[in-house]
Amino acid sequence: MNCLDDEDLEVFVLGLLKAESEGKRFLYRTAASFVKIRAGIEDRETVRSFLMKKGIIIVGSFVKKTTEQLEALLEDFPLDRVELKISKILSEERTDYLKGVVERMNEALLQDKSIVVYTERDYAIPDLGKEEQLRSGETISLFLADIVKNLKVSPDFLIAKGGITSYIVAKEGLGVKVADVIGQIAPGVPVWKLREGCRFPDLFYIVFPGNVGDRLTLSRIFSTLIDIPKA
Repeated sequence: MNCLDDEDLEVFVLGLLKAESEGKRFLYRTAASFVKIRAGIEDRETVRSFLMKKGIIIVGSFVKKTTEQLEALLEDFPLDRVELKISKILSEERTDYLKGVVERMNEALLQDKSIVVYTERDYAIPDLGKEEQLRSGETISLFLADIVKNLKVSPDFLIAKGGITSYIVAKEGLGVKVADVIGQIAPGVPVWKLREGCRFPDLFYIVFPGNVGDRLTLSRIFSTLIDIPKA
């Protein structure tokens, strides 16, 4: 389904409510705007400023817009960074490779530094059928979740870039059961505050879909979260 505006979504949701009243049940995989309309939540002002000390940006999405946003972030801020090598994630080196990435991230966080972890932008998995490609994609996503699951030092915030990435990291990496949605930090980019019972209670978790925003949106979100001079 494609909608041009909230009014289109409202019409769609009215149909859903009628179907639900007649006993139908649905499982939704959607962006934040649908949740707002379905739950009847009024518009809120964009979250303005946090000024935290340290955080993590995990970039799993491979779409062109995400790559442009990542490039802008790395140009704008002197961040610690780890480029993940897909060949190592998919090989027998996975366990040792994961351990090294986690150690590097813990070191940065202990020094109150923010760090961006991203899958390499240009890679190809040759000679694989569709099912094998899907399994490889799942392995990569679970590797990102395992990074978070094995961290010892709690960040103040975590930005997960990519729809599937944000879901897998929240479910498998953080073990999120309940969270408060405190608003949007940019249009289409909600901020959760995690509750007890997960990996890092009180963490601010930013769900950032791959194709949302313009080239500078990731940089603007980061500068809203933390007081750090540009490069």
